[in-house]
Amino acid sequence: MRVISNALAVLLVLLCVCMGISSRVHAEQSLNARASSTNGSRLYITFHGGSDDGSINTIQSYDFDGNLLDDDVLTGDTQSELRSMLVLPDQTLLVANSHKNDSRIAHYSACGANGKRKYMGDFTGAAHTAHPYGLAFGADLAKADNVLWVSNQDSFDVTQFGATGTFQQQLRAFGTEELRSIAYNANTGVLYVANEDEDTVLGFETSSHTWNTALKLNVTTPVGLFMDLSKNVLFVGSNNANSTAGFVYAFDVSVPANGGVPANKLTQRFTHAHMKHPTGIVVRNDEVYILAQKDGNLAQFSYSTGEHIGYVVEDFDDTVEQIIISPC
Repeated sequence: MRVISNALAVLLVLLCVCMGISSRVHAEQSLNARASSTNGSRLYITFHGGSDDGSINTIQSYDFDGNLLDDDVLTGDTQSELRSMLVLPDQTLLVANSHKNDSRIAHYSACGANGKRKYMGDFTGAAHTAHPYGLAFGADLAKADNVLWVSNQDSFDVTQFGATGTFQQQLRAFGTEELRSIAYNANTGVLYVANEDEDTVLGFETSSHTWNTALKLNVTTPVGLFMDLSKNVLFVGSNNANSTAGFVYAFDVSVPANGGVPANKLTQRFTHAHMKHPTGIVVRNDEVYILAQKDGNLAQFSYSTGEHIGYVVEDFDDTVEQIIISPC
């Protein structure tokens, strides 16, 4: 009987040792998987910011599962009320600093070894920006050169700068409307501008420097824009204050094979009761990520089905503004 008891005791000890090893292996695998996920592309998010306690005046980065990777990506400068972000072809970063007394487009380095981005100076100052909101970069076909476009909430126009930040022109085809996001379609050379007050998304043809009314999209209070070049689809977020739900519409803006203007066919619609005021939109393959400013979450949808998959982040510490995918 004593021999059996001793044998059972040995078996129990061995079992505990094996379970401990297995637990450590799984923990190490989990940590390695988390480390691996931080080495590639990630989501950057800006917030309303300001001077109130708890305001976030920097960029936070998240993985695609909603895990916070860095609560302060930027170093070397003090920012306030950040809005749109843009990764340039050289992997450096532009950020719209929209404070009314400090309007500028800040320029940050490519990612360092720790994922941080260091302040390099201002790409543009306050001379031609007034409460900047949207950023877009691409080819001005009439000039055969890359340029930066900035939408301004207080001057009600879009400013065009050269690739090094030199002022070129003001694009103005508006009254006293509320301009929000802008997006450039490199497939057609069209710059899209969300005009929230007029319930339209306007199209500016860079080849002729004209506002083409045939490119106009009629969407109730458009705010967020995102151009998916691989699909030739423009995503438009609608901030309809009278609706009990938020909406994002996807339009096919490709040019017909025989030429002419895009048919602007609606290809998909995304909606949810807890997705009101969709300000930021990004797409990765079939995954559509939407920031809901009023509800304070980041929702995920399937582009092919329009299905709401769930929430990547359900609650943020400050009011969300914009989102991009950063390569690092």
